[in-house]
Amino acid sequence: MNTEIDKIIAERFNTAERRWQGFLRTIVTNHHYEFIHEMVRECCQKMPEIFFNTMFSDQKDELIECIWDITCKEIGTENTTYFSHEDIATVIGTIGDYPSVLIIMPKPHITPDAYYAVAVLLEKEEIKEDSKVAYITLERGLWTDDAEVALLCAWNGNTHINFEVVMGTDIKEFIAAVEDILANRLYEAVGEAGVEMWKAIHEQIRESIKNNPPKPYPEKVK
Repeated sequence: MNTEIDKIIAERFNTAERRWQGFLRTIVTNHHYEFIHEMVRECCQKMPEIFFNTMFSDQKDELIECIWDITCKEIGTENTTYFSHEDIATVIGTIGDYPSVLIIMPKPHITPDAYYAVAVLLEKEEIKEDSKVAYITLERGLWTDDAEVALLCAWNGNTHINFEVVMGTDIKEFIAAVEDILANRLYEAVGEAGVEMWKAIHEQIRESIKNNPPKPYPEKVK
């Protein structure tokens, strides 16, 4: 194991902010995470033909509401949340010449809930049942000195990818970052090679956490 990586991960997982975020996750509902990280991602990557054809039509709001309703049912009716599907905005357009659906979420309060997600259809002519879709997110990071920090990430199927790009939350900067990923790092976001690479990285992280377990969250963060 790389001792430098061990050190970095240990410091990252043992900060007061990390432990406080872990506590917040126990008292805030998971609607935000489940909707944008799970339900929308699975819909666009597993059913691209249905997802994009509907989002490119006048029924896009109905699809978002449908996915939201499924999210709420999965979590359970006893849970409440601070927003609804009416607070979720969508923008249809192109990024890097690819048809795209940009989803703007209510401001996230917990790591790693997302500010934005964009589903990029990697077809320029016809939408197919097996079309490849890049799903790129801008996620709330751990804040330092009251600065709002966001991380550029993606989902390659069920594999989560952290591009290790730390940035602000400006939507224009996010779109520019997505264009750069599509031009230079698309192999990480789509395809088996990217999955295998990130599985190895995740395994390294798990081993490091095992050797440097996070401390319990503090009762009060100063």
